[in-house]
Amino acid sequence: MVCAMLVLALVIADASSPISFCADTDSGADSMTQEFLWQDEFKNPLDEYRIFHMWHGFDDNFETVLNTMYDYGFRGVVTNNTWDDNYLKDSSNYAIVNAVIDQAKKMGMTVWLYDEYGYPSGTADHQALDGHPEYEAIGVGLLSGEYMDTAELTLPEEFQKIIYAEILRDGEKVQSADPGSLELGKRSVRASVPGVFTLNVYAQKAAFEGSHAEKNGYRPNRYPNLLNRDAVKRFIDLVYAGYRNNIADIGNKVQAIFTDEPSLMTHFVNTSDHYPYFIVPWEDRLPALFKEMHGYDLFPRLSSLFDGYTDEDKILRVNFYQTVAEMITQSFYIPLRDCCAEMDVAFSGHNLLEENLSWHVGLYGDMMKNIGTMQIPGIDVLSCVPPAYLGSWYMTPKYVSSAARNNGKDVVMVEFCPVANMDQFKTDEFQNVLGTTSLLFFHGANRFNTYYSYNRMTKENANKWNEYSGRLNTLLRGSIFASEIAVLYPIANTQACFTAENTHFSYPSTKIHALDLYINRVAMQLFRNQLDFNILDADSLENAKIGDGRLVVGNGAYRVMVLPDIEVMSLESMKKLIEFSDAGGRVIWLDSLPRLATRAEDTVALRRLAEKFLSDVVSLSYRENLAAGSLVTASDTDAGYSPNNIIDGDRDPASWKHWSSTVTPAWLELELDGAKTFDSFELYTKSDCELTSFSVSYMDWDGNWHELFESVQDNGETMRRFEFAPVTARKLRIDMSAGSKAQVNIPRVNQIVLGLTQKEGEERKPEFTDIIKDTVKHNISVVSENENFGDLFLSPYIKDGKKVYYVVNSSKNDIEIKIVSPGPFDLYDPYTGDMIGYAGTSGFVCKGYMGYFIVER
Repeated sequence: MVCAMLVLALVIADASSPISFCADTDSGADSMTQEFLWQDEFKNPLDEYRIFHMWHGFDDNFETVLNTMYDYGFRGVVTNNTWDDNYLKDSSNYAIVNAVIDQAKKMGMTVWLYDEYGYPSGTADHQALDGHPEYEAIGVGLLSGEYMDTAELTLPEEFQKIIYAEILRDGEKVQSADPGSLELGKRSVRASVPGVFTLNVYAQKAAFEGSHAEKNGYRPNRYPNLLNRDAVKRFIDLVYAGYRNNIADIGNKVQAIFTDEPSLMTHFVNTSDHYPYFIVPWEDRLPALFKEMHGYDLFPRLSSLFDGYTDEDKILRVNFYQTVAEMITQSFYIPLRDCCAEMDVAFSGHNLLEENLSWHVGLYGDMMKNIGTMQIPGIDVLSCVPPAYLGSWYMTPKYVSSAARNNGKDVVMVEFCPVANMDQFKTDEFQNVLGTTSLLFFHGANRFNTYYSYNRMTKENANKWNEYSGRLNTLLRGSIFASEIAVLYPIANTQACFTAENTHFSYPSTKIHALDLYINRVAMQLFRNQLDFNILDADSLENAKIGDGRLVVGNGAYRVMVLPDIEVMSLESMKKLIEFSDAGGRVIWLDSLPRLATRAEDTVALRRLAEKFLSDVVSLSYRENLAAGSLVTASDTDAGYSPNNIIDGDRDPASWKHWSSTVTPAWLELELDGAKTFDSFELYTKSDCELTSFSVSYMDWDGNWHELFESVQDNGETMRRFEFAPVTARKLRIDMSAGSKAQVNIPRVNQIVLGLTQKEGEERKPEFTDIIKDTVKHNISVVSENENFGDLFLSPYIKDGKKVYYVVNSSKNDIEIKIVSPGPFDLYDPYTGDMIGYAGTSGFVCKGYMGYFIVER
């Protein structure tokens, strides 16, 4: 997203401090004589590994701006030809960008080009549609009504033409043996059927009102249909060919071209406005390709796109969005990639709203399918406050970095643009920038392009940030992601549930929302157990090679495959999993086995094969919330924020559906629905409104109150989970002495979850993460004695034959931790550039929000 035009009053104070290490006196450390790998490169990282600056508004003063960027540590620039009334119209429009490119190259800076005037990419500043209205993005909507004997319907003005109509009686389609019963014109239809019947009319309209084309935050612009090859070719001819024809020797001057938030435009975003019609993506070739791919006609079953939850409805939706994903990949992503390849330039950029599965379907059909075609796939991150990032954004880089790894790539771009959660961001900007950088690298993003401008930070801080990013890249670029854990991308589940309604984007309590929350909880449980993972899409799984008990895909080899509550799966995927299991791989099914195949005719065979895995199904802990059904009371309630919100099932930290008080101290009390036995407690707060200080007590069967766990002070996490021996309670009470650091007197609670993994009289069942740990073991462990201080995330890599562990402190608190290793190891501090040698068990102070490397000798 273009953030350079957004006015951000961001002034950074130099709040940095050196990171100190606290080695045990008997650790055997000998940092004076130790020889370190990659020592010179780590101390002084390559320019390519530092941050590139995004700058759209160069003018005749470009040399001064470039020199300042360079002085602030930036070693690359992402820019474009001049945005003015002459955009793309003749060679004079390229004068400034050519001068910028030549000057940057003289200075040793890398250059990327941006492919749009503003955003989203695809319009060429409206010129892609000039003289070609037939290229505009379109969708199909449903107009339905009940009639008696006869019906006449003329399309509302915003619709262009009818593509199909059908008559239903008592929910069943009327077979139109009488040709005269349905008279279909371009914009009108007449039906004649005795008695009461329903007329469904499917009609085409432009995808603009309420879409990202209109509501993008930059400016409204009619948008081309990315399923239409001719529309995309028009965009390529205007922008990419323009660069090729007006920048001499472009392949030796420009590293990559950046496309920004292209999408299908058939969904409402960034708006609270009400629109009467919802549409699904469309293009004239779609029905024929659908039949070619899936072997049956789409038209007679169009109603399944809009509603219905039968097995047939679900499979139709899966097949439809598989077709959409194939079309946008072949029509948009691959032609842009190939055009860049012809110029010897990499294709990069990012999609719109990569965070959640529902958007992957609605905007792209299957986002991992198309983003994986880029040489340098990317993301944007707008919330650069670590707790908020961990609440809502962390899956964004995980999806895209997984797509990169599955396709044998190790560079993932991030557009760094801190415009969300601004009040909290400003409390300590430099720490928030470094902390978000640490986490983004952990989740796989490593090519930083920033809108956080050089003139909004001190020169010292800008150089420290560039060095930090460069040192992280020094050890992570070119390494092999060595996690042996894969999680299946549950896109087919989401496609199956994706009915044509906007609630999937506004996020009430829907099946789609539950799927997102589920996969996010799987991911966070793995992270918190220091079990990093990669996400495999179905194509990657089906094409994987199997050797030595591992699934080999792209850059990865996996001994464990986790299937997160999968309902829909291809028969080919199931066969591959059986082959993997037979070869010694571990397959873990969370909560269910698949019951539907992506092809209806394969469902019986799929279910039969799935029976092999009946004993491998385990529960994702705490799925049933034992707090549900409680009577909730509170000390005080802010208007509109009911205490009942804390048990409504919505754990989304970006949601405003929570309980809020206006004063502290405050309390919440839950009178449980009968005596409940539980051994876990989860408390969710709102991003940017983390509850800092609280305690939890429970009333036993005899009416006595007990503290459930030690009170929490200085919390900075959006979700906290506590585990303990099972207790039986009638009531639960949460006492809060402070809200967030930004609003100390206003405590907020988003959700309370009580769970039971151990039933009375039964042995405690292992977590799915415990099962994984029986198969996947790290040589090094990193532990902290105080769980209240947050989580330590760990990710394994191999670089130059050495095992490298990247460890991130996800809390803002400094944590004294222990590193347990069977032999000597080296510790690399990317912030200071220090390298320290250790032997045996050693401890050190892990600074808040910072990342470190542990390298086995």
